[in-house]
Amino acid sequence: MAAEAEIVELLGKVPGRPFRVTVSNVVAVPKGSLMKAGNLRTATITNGDDKFIGIAAAEKVKDDGSLSLALYTHGIFNLTNGAAATFAAGDRVDVNGVNLVSVSDAAGVLKAGVGIALEDCAKSEKAVILVGSGL
Repeated sequence: MAAEAEIVELLGKVPGRPFRVTVSNVVAVPKGSLMKAGNLRTATITNGDDKFIGIAAAEKVKDDGSLSLALYTHGIFNLTNGAAATFAAGDRVDVNGVNLVSVSDAAGVLKAGVGIALEDCAKSEKAVILVGSGL
């Protein structure tokens, strides 16, 4: 089962509030990948406790010559819980691996700030998560 995000609903006046970032030509990025922020407005696929920047709006094929990719920053998505712990509706979630999320730390501190759970979720299940900048 792939862990990439699945779109439930894109929000905002411009659906999903997409913006473009620079990506490497030599890397493949599946549609729905959680992306982390890099220097000079670059982005790569998350792989741990990363600074979430958005969700890949399209597939980026390795060595296709493309150096940019649009990212969704505002919407409702099905995301996979990669932690051993469950989370509940209303919990804030963070990045927890390649295209995975988990509840924020015990103090409720956001490290990556992916969004807010809209339903309960057990380990390795997908849950509906509200993703939005400024959450």
